[in-house]
Amino acid sequence: MTKDPKAPAKPHSVLRSAAGMSLATLLSRIFGMVRDMVMAALFPRMVTDAYVVAFRLPNLFRRILGEGSLAASFIPLYVESLSRDEAAGKLQAAESESKAFSSAVFSMLTTLTATLSVLGVIFMPWIMSHLVGGEGYMQVPGKFELTVFLARIMFGYLFLVTTYAFYMSMANAHKIFFIPALAPAAFNLITIIFAFFPTWYQEGDQLAWGVMAGGVVQLLMAISPLKSLRVIPRLTTHWLVKNVPRFFTIVLPSMLGMSVAQLLGILNVSFASRLGQGTHSYIYFADRLLEFPQSLLSVSLGVALLPTLSELWVKGKKEEFLASTQRYARLLMVLSLPSAVGLYVLAEPIVRVIFGRGEFVAADISATAQVVMIYSFVLVVSGLHRVTVPAFYAVKNTWLPAANSAFCLVVHYFVASWATDTYGLLGLVGATAFTGSLNLGILLISYRLILGPVGVVSFMQSAIWLTPSLVVMGIVAYSVNYYFLKFLSDISSISAVSSILALSAALVAAIVAFFGVNIMLKHPESREISQLLLRRLKRS
Repeated sequence: MTKDPKAPAKPHSVLRSAAGMSLATLLSRIFGMVRDMVMAALFPRMVTDAYVVAFRLPNLFRRILGEGSLAASFIPLYVESLSRDEAAGKLQAAESESKAFSSAVFSMLTTLTATLSVLGVIFMPWIMSHLVGGEGYMQVPGKFELTVFLARIMFGYLFLVTTYAFYMSMANAHKIFFIPALAPAAFNLITIIFAFFPTWYQEGDQLAWGVMAGGVVQLLMAISPLKSLRVIPRLTTHWLVKNVPRFFTIVLPSMLGMSVAQLLGILNVSFASRLGQGTHSYIYFADRLLEFPQSLLSVSLGVALLPTLSELWVKGKKEEFLASTQRYARLLMVLSLPSAVGLYVLAEPIVRVIFGRGEFVAADISATAQVVMIYSFVLVVSGLHRVTVPAFYAVKNTWLPAANSAFCLVVHYFVASWATDTYGLLGLVGATAFTGSLNLGILLISYRLILGPVGVVSFMQSAIWLTPSLVVMGIVAYSVNYYFLKFLSDISSISAVSSILALSAALVAAIVAFFGVNIMLKHPESREISQLLLRRLKRS
């Protein structure tokens, strides 16, 4: 029996949805981390630099056309269409408003991404000459040619992953989060397997082919949960249906905002090409370490929060809208602040344990750890940004985040250019952290002026309340890792095992110290999170 997508449902919880997504995302990040470990160990820095730069392009368009602006613009309008279909009794009808709208958007997206994929393959040498034309990159023999070759293979992933992002948006609109969030785990697993394949034509091309194979599997997994709902869109030439004009008025500024944000990453790729071999890899690996806690916390919560905020705003429940945003921002802080402290204190041990083998030598470990330490400062900033922006999208105000991002991009161009030439890699990373903080600051001021109170006072009070536990946690994490590693080194000659055991002990001790101190201080958000985790463990 086919499930009615709008049948009476159990009360939906944002935290429960975020927890489900976090579980799926955890698996994805674990496999993603294993993939990066394999890549760092098996391939030299020339190959990893080339792969990172080549993969940047399909990821750029994915975030612009796919899971970023598309989800934020499509979900609110699609939810409205579903509500009207439900009221008219046309949920499963072929002529339903929601099906016509989703099919029109799907057809336009498919046409656009297919065209871009073909053009990208044709003009890839010209694109790369402008992207990584810096002296540090071009002076390495064969590096530019390898980058072009890998980019041409992987650019088709743009079509696959953007289509996947569209299906994921539809599933999220129906409050289905787990299976779509699990699909990237399959993608990462396949890329791991392909990394061990022999080279076919040029070194590293097995990584590129793994991306394409993983993209196909990821797309198929995103489609599967929609079949039972009978809402899979079809290709059509009827694009001007109801809600499409409104969709463009929302998605275009949203795409502009996402484009500006992604252009910052493109600028960093260009600036990094002025520097020496391995620079792109160090930034990439540090980003991946930062994304691990970030995706489990802010991304999952932000995605799950958007449909709920949209529903509250449509129903005119402004006070609940503001209260929900403030509450989840404080909950996010309780998770992101200790993550930031842990990353900073344990940056070098973490990088050494995860990447320190094979081709990834001591100099690579040191450079990556320094980048991680700087990035840890913006873990809270980037998390709050990912939770605050959906509030603007929920009220269909996508122009303000776009304009804010454009302004910050201009600032970043001048600051990053100077910082890169003056301080090298750390200057470039520091400029990125500064730009992210500036973006969030302007966004919060705008939120206060347009939507209502941000809850700064309660947020700061909660943060100050956390200070003792953060201090204790940092001291405990550093001390346990240092002394336990020293103890293990005295009784064992296997340094890799000693490093893993010492880091594991430090992480466990840090978590216990953080929540233990907060329980004694009766910190409300910490207690709520602890109770939620305990309930889930008991159910498991």
